[in-house]
Amino acid sequence: NVIVFLRKTAKDKDTLLVVCNFANEKRTDYKIGVPYPGKYKEILNSDARKFGGENDINVRAIASKEEECDGREDSIRIKMPALSMQIFSYTPFTAKEKAEIERLKEEERQRKLEQEKLEQAKAAETEARKLADEAKEQAKRAQEEAKEALKRAMEEAKYADYIIHVVDASNPQAELQMHTVYETLRELGATGKKIITLLNKQDQVQGEALRDFRADYTVKCSARTG
Repeated sequence: NVIVFLRKTAKDKDTLLVVCNFANEKRTDYKIGVPYPGKYKEILNSDARKFGGENDINVRAIASKEEECDGREDSIRIKMPALSMQIFSYTPFTAKEKAEIERLKEEERQRKLEQEKLEQAKAAETEARKLADEAKEQAKRAQEEAKEALKRAMEEAKYADYIIHVVDASNPQAELQMHTVYETLRELGATGKKIITLLNKQDQVQGEALRDFRADYTVKCSARTG
C-alpha cells in the first residue's frame, strides 16, 4: 500500500523523494531506503492543514543513517499520514556535519569495542569460575576415592598389634594425609594400636620438620641417605 520513488536530475542535490501511502492507516516510524547520505526535508504533505488535513507532518529535516533498507545502505524514518502523498527534498551533509558524523561513529565503535571487551572478560571470568568449580569437584571426588581405597587397604589394620605409618615428609600435604589416615583408622575401629610413623624423604624436606604427635614412635629416614 506504500509506493516510494525518486525524481532524479543530473545533479544529486536536486533529487526528490516521493512517498505515497494508499492505506487508511498512518505510520509513525516508517523506514525508507534513500539513495544518498544527507538530509531529507519534507516540502509537501497532502495531510497539511492548508490542504484540509490533520497536519501530521515532518517539521524538521531528517538526517539519514547508515541502516540498510530497501536494498540501500542508508535510510530515514518518517511520519506517514494515512491516504497521503509526501515529497522530500535532498541536501548533502556539509563537511562539518560529515566530520561530526564520523566522530559519533568512532565513539560508537569504541563503545562497542569496550562492550565486547567487557563481555569477553565476563565470559572468561565465568569460564574460569566454572573450571575452578569443576577442579574442586574433581579433587573432592579424588580425595573420597583415595579415602575409600585407603580404607580397603587398611582393613587388616584392625587385626594388627603394630601399625607402621609411612609418610612422605616432603609432601606439602603431609599433615592432611596423616590426618586422613588417623580418621580412617578411627572409622575402621582400629584405634588403640601401637603406631610407628616413618617420616620418609628427609633429604627433600625444606623448612620446619614434620612431626607426628599421635604416633607412639617416630622415625626419620630417607631411602637415599638413610
